[in-house]
Amino acid sequence: MKNRRGAVLIYMAVLLGLMCAFASLAVDLGRAQVAKTEARRTADAAARAAVAGIPSGISTAQSNAAWIAAANNMDGSAVALDTAQDIEFGTWDTTARTFTVLSGVARSNANSVRVTVRRTADRGTAVPLLFGRVIGVSSCDVTASAIAANTGSVYELVGLDSVTVKNNMVVGTYSSSVTTDPSSHFVDDASVASNGPITAKNNEDVGSVILGPSGSSALDNVASTVTLISDIPWPTMPTAPATGSNVSISGTVNYPGGTYNWNNVTFSNNATLQFSGPAIVNVIGDITFAQNATITAASSIPSNLVIYQFGNHSFGGSNANSIDITADLIAPGSDFYAKNSATLRGRAFFRTVYAKNNFEFYYDTALTALYANGGGLKTVK
Repeated sequence: MKNRRGAVLIYMAVLLGLMCAFASLAVDLGRAQVAKTEARRTADAAARAAVAGIPSGISTAQSNAAWIAAANNMDGSAVALDTAQDIEFGTWDTTARTFTVLSGVARSNANSVRVTVRRTADRGTAVPLLFGRVIGVSSCDVTASAIAANTGSVYELVGLDSVTVKNNMVVGTYSSSVTTDPSSHFVDDASVASNGPITAKNNEDVGSVILGPSGSSALDNVASTVTLISDIPWPTMPTAPATGSNVSISGTVNYPGGTYNWNNVTFSNNATLQFSGPAIVNVIGDITFAQNATITAASSIPSNLVIYQFGNHSFGGSNANSIDITADLIAPGSDFYAKNSATLRGRAFFRTVYAKNNFEFYYDTALTALYANGGGLKTVK
């Protein structure tokens, strides 16, 4: 009898253990799955917020992600992200569907962000288990990741109202981190964008076209055309200076890096303006070229020279020949005009673009991208 009672007690103990195990499986697994769902939802929202903040800087993107994460709960408490480990910047290849992590200053070129939400034992935040303790499992690690990317079209050469080139138009991309001479190393996939007509008469080599709802393109042999649901907007501009100095460029003029506020800028024949360090030039008047005018950013890296032109003005000249510019040109209210042989490296954002013959534009992919109306911001993985 005693042996039978002992056996019954053993069976009851085993049965109780099995019941606890099944209870753990039902209750604790359910809790872990709810936490997993909350983690995925939070990672998705935080990744989208981070991508939206990239144009304003990496710190803004990180702050966006951390703020959104903290506004969401996981297993009853706010989600905390480690910005060094949980937020990764990279490039998303839409064809291969792969995410390549970028580090350091290269993160500013990211088009995507991967956010990982973690509740793990090594951080002391693992999800606790109620019945699992009976079988020696007191907590469960829960993680979830999401990748959001801005896969929309990038603004590269823009004439808000029109883009007109009569003969011989080349529009390509290159990376200044690889070469400073795109004419020998470029890909003919750059975009031309306008809310109005885009026209070229002969011999154009253009990758793609971006149009506002009322825009039109007369270009031949374009790989793709994107029509937006709303007009291309003005890019974000800093506050215009109240006053500026008139500047005349004659011969070769060198400026150190810094910020400059200029009114009218006039180039004599064969004049060169160059900078020895990163610079921002704010122009509140006209920029007028004669013949053989050159503007060169430090180290021939377009991002080292940003030229903002405010108001409705002119950039170039009706008789300007042999223009050579390496810079990030943001002049959405200005009319760019070149007669013959103009070469632009970097980015160009104008009200109108007109070039008569031999116009070459090379977009530097190392620049922080401006996306078409927010681009295709979405979770990709």
